[in-house]
Amino acid sequence: MKLKLLMLLTVVLSCGCQTRPGPIQIDLPQLKSYLSQKNEVAQWSTKARMSSLGGRAPSQQLAPTFGMPFSQAKLKAHVLDVRREADFVQFNMSMDPITKMPVSNIPASTLKPLSAEEAIKVIAAKGMTPESIIIVVCSQGGGAPDIARQIFTWGYTRVLNYPGDYSGMAGCQNEE
Repeated sequence: MKLKLLMLLTVVLSCGCQTRPGPIQIDLPQLKSYLSQKNEVAQWSTKARMSSLGGRAPSQQLAPTFGMPFSQAKLKAHVLDVRREADFVQFNMSMDPITKMPVSNIPASTLKPLSAEEAIKVIAAKGMTPESIIIVVCSQGGGAPDIARQIFTWGYTRVLNYPGDYSGMAGCQNEE
């Protein structure tokens, strides 16, 4: 009996189940899939990789969809831009012609001090629900992971974190 239990525990731990749940980190091609509403592996030029991804090759994985077809996931997706309001007004993803999804701004400085109940009200006022797929972005990529984790703890389980910055968005191009 003990041997069977030990074997079962080994199988469970080896399947990757030991990782804690939380926001999923996505890269620029995966973010672009949501923005363009086409879940496909983006073809990227060497120049775009060098400037946008710091020389790293883009992911060859499709954007995460939380177990649903992308056709459903894209309807639930919402970009949450946590930059300062002044930066958001100057430029945001909704101004990019490829963006086919809602983009809202709630500065990180507004969200961080709120209680869970207050934050949920603020997020809901922007049209996001616990069933939404919330893609958190910021200016330099440093604040998005913290806010994404915080939103996840507030009961939003479909949280994606884009750890890059807005300057990387300019590299979303297919030509050399």
